[in-house]
Amino acid sequence: MKISKEEEKTISGLRKFFAVSVAVFEMQNSISKAFGYSGAKSYMHILHLKAKEEIDKEVPNLKKMDTFLAMMEDASKEFSKPRPKFEKGIIRDD
Repeated sequence: MKISKEEEKTISGLRKFFAVSVAVFEMQNSISKAFGYSGAKSYMHILHLKAKEEIDKEVPNLKKMDTFLAMMEDASKEFSKPRPKFEKGIIRDD
């Protein structure tokens, strides 16, 4: 499959982006573990790992990358929604 110059430029940019973003997630995960947290990977971290795995292929599937990016956008919108504020003691009366 022949890749156009525009696609090569897109792939190059995505490779750089996901190399950095995955490194940041890994650093955050390591710091969390150092402070006693479980170190479980977040949904967004896993999406970035999967996207990096795809973009690092010799001939990445750009439709699959579009899907990963759309999933990341949806997740980011969901994470930014305001959360309900519960009064202290509403669930448990300790």
